[in-house]
Amino acid sequence: ATTIWRSGTAIVALDPSGKYPPCRISTTDVHHGAWTLLDASADFVFASRSSPALPAILMVAKVPEDPFEPTAWHWEPMELFSQVLSDDLSTTLSRIRYRFVHVQPSVNEGPYPGKGANAPFEAILIEPAETEGMPGPAILCPHGGPHSTFVCNWSPEYAFLCTLGYKLILVNYRGSLGFGEAALQSLPGKVGQQDVKDMLDALDKCIELGCVDASRVAVMGGSHGGFLTGHLLGQAPDRFRCGILRNPVCNIAGMVNVTDIPDWCHVEVLGVMGKEAYSEAPGPAVLQRMYDHSPIAHAGNVASPTLFHLGAKDRRVPYSDALQMIRFLRAKGQKAEAIMFPEDKHPLDKPRTEYERCLSAQEFLQEHIPLL
Repeated sequence: ATTIWRSGTAIVALDPSGKYPPCRISTTDVHHGAWTLLDASADFVFASRSSPALPAILMVAKVPEDPFEPTAWHWEPMELFSQVLSDDLSTTLSRIRYRFVHVQPSVNEGPYPGKGANAPFEAILIEPAETEGMPGPAILCPHGGPHSTFVCNWSPEYAFLCTLGYKLILVNYRGSLGFGEAALQSLPGKVGQQDVKDMLDALDKCIELGCVDASRVAVMGGSHGGFLTGHLLGQAPDRFRCGILRNPVCNIAGMVNVTDIPDWCHVEVLGVMGKEAYSEAPGPAVLQRMYDHSPIAHAGNVASPTLFHLGAKDRRVPYSDALQMIRFLRAKGQKAEAIMFPEDKHPLDKPRTEYERCLSAQEFLQEHIPLL
């Protein structure tokens, strides 16, 4: 089976009888990136692996005599069936560097028991070889969910931005998958608060390590990542030169009656009480809590230009949610650009849409954080 394992994915062997504990059979080397199980037979296991500097390649391993002995597994690339990269592309990708950054959270309060709730979390730092370990322009990236994870895999978007010269800080704040149940359950009821602090802690850690120029930082995310982008621009307006938001949650109080996940709105804002408080018609007190946890509550503080990417057919976070934020920002004189993709839903992952998103992001970033 494939499982999320901190800031990566791993393949594990499972024993239905319960005699043997789950065994990680893919390599633990960070430079081997993320693994995905494709198929298995009695004799062979097939998988793919990728990294921020390497598109997916096919791997194969012969099932050893003792499949629950990690050192018995030996993986080989299936070069005949893997894509062939041009010399120019291979050279370009070879200049991408990446590593894990461990971050100790500065905010430790919370009712959820378990030391894992306050354990260090991780960020994946992707940077050009030319500025590796040196201060440079950076993009702080929160993931969506919020209960998902950035894994150390291939992303054309992040590879593109890195080869332009930007560093990327992909933050697995507390509440991400792969870091234990205590850390996961520490976030509901504190969205827009704990996760925002964790994002800033990750940024501060990268600045402390000398990898990021604190005066040249952007923030970019989609869905809950867009929610956090809006929060960061409003709660820490002096930290960011600009922000890019993809189908962002901007006002949970306005979204709750038009989204296909109203339960998400209740649980993430109210925590464990959200299930009991769930209603198709939330009362004034609940709506006020939802508003208070939303980026719109801090929109008056936003001082940086923004770019919104929106899907006209999004039912998860209908674009009306973002339009309220855009109108508010424009009314106060802030630059707020919007690009609507008429045939796209929440992911904005159609090939042409991804291409256009990357190009518009490049233009926007180079306008507000020009590469020297």
